[in-house]
Amino acid sequence: MRVIFTPLAERHIDKLYEYITVHSSEERADGYINRIVNFCNGPTTFPLRGRQRDDILPGSRVTGFERRVNIAFVVTRIP
Repeated sequence: MRVIFTPLAERHIDKLYEYITVHSSEERADGYINRIVNFCNGPTTFPLRGRQRDDILPGSRVTGFERRVNIAFVVTRIP
């Protein structure tokens, strides 16, 4: 299984990092962003997480992270 972050997702992560750094610290931002990325890269359960949201985009799912962030993703099969 492979997880790919879209350019838009990467920009969102970068902006979140900047926000946390400004309002707290670089160390806290590093830790939080690392936890988000590790959560997304969870190879065995990530595709099954969250609610299916085909109304937004076919194959899309949304899940919460630490009660503060919603993560949207699309599950596709790669031959």
